[in-house]
Amino acid sequence: MDFDLVFEVLICVFVLILLICIVITQKNTTSLRTKANSNSNYLYSKLQIAKQENLLLMQKNVLAENLSSVLFTRFFDIIKQILSLQKFIFEESQ
Repeated sequence: MDFDLVFEVLICVFVLILLICIVITQKNTTSLRTKANSNSNYLYSKLQIAKQENLLLMQKNVLAENLSSVLFTRFFDIIKQILSLQKFIFEESQ
C-alpha cells in the first residue's frame, strides 16, 4: 500500500511539472507572437514609407526627363539664335 501511495505522489509531481512546462511554453509562445506582430507592424510601416518615397522619386524622375528634353532643345535654339545674331553683327560691321 505504501508503494501505491508513493507511485501516486510521483505521478502527481510529474503531472504538476508537465503543467508548469505547458504554462511556461504558452507564455513564451504568446510573448513571441506579440513581438512578431509588433515587428510586422513596424516593417509594414517602413514598407509604406518606402513605397511613398519610391513614388516620389519616380515622379521626380519623370519630371526631370521631361524638363531635360525641353531644356535640351531650348538650349540648342538659344545657341542658334546667338550664332545668327553674331553672324548678323559680323555682316553689319562689314
